[in-house]
Parts: sequence; C-alpha cells; structure tokens
Amino acid sequence: MIRKIVEELSNIIFFLNSHNLTRASQLSSKALDLIKSINVGEKPSDEVLEATRILEQKIMLLKNCASTSPRHDPSACIDEAKQVYRQAVILNLVSTGRINELLRTRRTAYASIALGLPTAALFGLTPLAIGLIFMGVLLTYFYFVRLKLVGWIVVLSSLMLLMPFLVNAVFYFANTLFNSMELSRIGEALGTSPELALILVIVLLIISSAALALNVYSLYKLIKFRAVFGS
Repeated sequence: MIRKIVEELSNIIFFLNSHNLTRASQLSSKALDLIKSINVGEKPSDEVLEATRILEQKIMLLKNCASTSPRHDPSACIDEAKQVYRQAVILNLVSTGRINELLRTRRTAYASIALGLPTAALFGLTPLAIGLIFMGVLLTYFYFVRLKLVGWIVVLSSLMLLMPFLVNAVFYFANTLFNSMELSRIGEALGTSPELALILVIVLLIISSAALALNVYSLYKLIKFRAVFGS
C-alpha cells in the first residue's frame, strides 16, 4: 500500500522536475520523505486506511494537475502539492498514534483561552477585545476541529494576544505574595483582611500560571502542526 504510493509520487516528482515546476516538486519531495518513514503494519487500523485513501486521492489530483499544467510555471500545482504534504503529515500522525498529541493541543489551547480571558481582563484587556476573541474562537471552533487554516489562525492569534497579559499577571501575583503593603491595599479594596487577600492572590497566581503554561505549550504545538491545517 505505502510502496505503491511511494512509486506513484516518485514518478510525479520526476515529471514535475522535468517541467521545471520546482516549488510543487519540493513540497512533493517533503511528502515523499515523510511517507517513506511510515510503517502501517500488517493490519492497519480503519483510521490509517482512511487517511491513506485520502492521500491517494490527493496524489491523483496532483498527477492530473502536473499532466495539464504548462511548463516553467512556478505557481503551477503548488496547492495540490500542499494538500499531498498535509495529508502525508496527517497519515504520519495517525499511523504513529501522535494524532492524540494534536487532539491534546486542541484541548490545551481552549483551556488556556478560557483561563486567560478573565485573567487578562484584570490587567487591562478591553471588553471589546475580550468579546472579539470569544466570538472569534466560538465561530471558528468547527473550522479548528476540522483542521482548517482559519481556525488555526484565530486560535493562534488569540493565544498570542493573551500571552503578555498572562505574563504580567504571573509577575504581579508572584511579587504581591511578598509585598505586605500591596496585600493590605487589595484587602482594603475588597473589604477583607490581608490574610484572605493573600489566599485570593495565591489562587489567582495558580490560575494565571496554569493559563500561561498552557498558552506556551499550545503555541509551540500549533506552530509545530501548522502543516496539518489546510485552507
């Protein structure tokens, strides 16, 4: 199964090179290297078989494009080659079980945003910005689940926007733990004792630290999995 795909894609790459379609050839070569490293085993799972079937369809679209595109057109077949590479990455993730890592990244990204929005609101993020982030993430949820580029852009942008506010929150709450005057000021503002203010600061420090850790982890993983998210 994989051997047949490798042979077919190798022939397409040779054809792309002979027509000087260099960009499409480079992307296809990256996909080929990835496919060669895949071992689906003797009894592949249904998920692997489905991912392989889709990959074969994408390769056929690339083949059709290569056979009909004019020579020396640098932009020819780039979109088709990107789809082949994207599906090769997905097949690699599914066959190695690392697709669970992608699913975990999705959960941590949304958890970071959920914890980060109220924290950022305490440190100057405007209600308009909070509303835009919330609605953007909500409206593009299914795009993100279906691995569409617009979902990736919205979630990544939201995480990047929240990060400076979370960093500020962590530093502030950490410093406040050892600042009795600031604890007294917080207690007076809330109408409570400095001891209760300290407990509140500890809780907020834990929340903001968790949100920041999830934020950094999610950003790293989303950038790492960029190739999975298609247009």
